Amino acid sequence: MDAFAQWKFHIKSIWEINAGINASYLLLNNTWGIDPRLGIKYFFRARQSVSLAVGLYSKPDHLSTYFIERRQLNGDLKYPNLNLPMLRAFHLVAGYEVKFKDDLRLKIEGYFQSLFKIPVSANRRSVFSTLNASTVFEVIFQNDEDGAQLVSEGTGKNYGIECTLEKFFSRGYYYLLTTSLFDSKFRTLDGQAFHTRYATNYATNLVGGKEWSIGVRKKNAFGLNVRLTLVGGLRTTPILIDESRQAGMTVYDNKRFNTICNTDYHRLDLGISYRINSEKKTHWIRLDIQNLTDHRNVAYRYFDQCTQNTVTQYQNGLIPFVNYRIEF
Repeated sequence: MDAFAQWKFHIKSIWEINAGINASYLLLNNTWGIDPRLGIKYFFRARQSVSLAVGLYSKPDHLSTYFIERRQLNGDLKYPNLNLPMLRAFHLVAGYEVKFKDDLRLKIEGYFQSLFKIPVSANRRSVFSTLNASTVFEVIFQNDEDGAQLVSEGTGKNYGIECTLEKFFSRGYYYLLTTSLFDSKFRTLDGQAFHTRYATNYATNLVGGKEWSIGVRKKNAFGLNVRLTLVGGLRTTPILIDESRQAGMTVYDNKRFNTICNTDYHRLDLGISYRINSEKKTHWIRLDIQNLTDHRNVAYRYFDQCTQNTVTQYQNGLIPFVNYRIEF
């Protein structure tokens, strides 16, 4: 349940102030969060502005986390995470924006996020934090040494800089280029600091498209869209080969938790479309090709009992999709 109030002020057409407060309430365990927020933008030239925003944010964890159950020796069911409070975060963002033209702008932002009341393992020897989990199954199985019990005493931080160059759709084409440099860390119950798996150091995305009007009356349209993604490799933990052979399963070297990176991720997607416009209906035919170059990005590594060595699992290669849509 959420409620909010917001105020917006303009002072002499050069100052824009947004102030607000957000209230969140989780009926499941009667936890709540009150989050004040403030944003200020200063237009110091006709097409240029700087901005600063600060605020608190609250959100519940994934509902599956609260409903993890463990059966006690007497047969009763226990929900060790049912009373976890909401995750909290403090955000600070500073930005600069310039509009070169009505359809072209550049935006640069630096940001810092301080995360607290983060669920971490109640076992001080564990390195588990929900900030590092990609699915609820990791909450269930990777944090099983202490009955999957979590305590909201973990912290984390994210910081970085992001640059965006955006050409809005006009004259039949558009593009969007975003590049960011960042880092992401968390702390466990005993105060140890580690990189999260998502501390890939950089990410670049380029999206663009062009549309041509064709046909006798130029009523139909042929479109071409591309998306290029370049991201540093996800972080992972070295595997202990000898210990894995003895245990018959993958054993990680948690003393070097998330200290190595997979190879960089890159993917090129292509979309080709044809739109037929008539008086009463519109036909859309589209071909989407994901991972056009069939590059096999690394998904994860594990210890294989058959080969008695580590094996690399890869993500999907080239995947084509054909879509047809009709609108009346």
